[in-house]
Amino acid sequence: MKNFLTNNFFSLLFIGVAFLFTLVFINAFSVDKQENLIEVTVKPGDTVWNLAKKYKSDNISQKEMINWIKKHNNLDLEKIKPGQTILLPNSHNNLENQLASK
Repeated sequence: MKNFLTNNFFSLLFIGVAFLFTLVFINAFSVDKQENLIEVTVKPGDTVWNLAKKYKSDNISQKEMINWIKKHNNLDLEKIKPGQTILLPNSHNNLENQLASK
């Protein structure tokens, strides 16, 4: 075993460093996604349709925004209740980039 470690030291070191960089980048991207979301508390009379209309950008259809809301809030239906907290994109560019990368 000692001979194996000695002969493959640089290869093992490279694999370890690559693994650490991978962890750092995964964490960085997941934090970035969370920062681009806002929490909205549903008020009486709010619907997914109305929230989609309010928060969508000009380049995104209302139906795409509804699908985004349903997907990111684990909604099977378009029903929401007053007091419920849902996630919405914080910026229109963030939503457009997410939809474009599908």
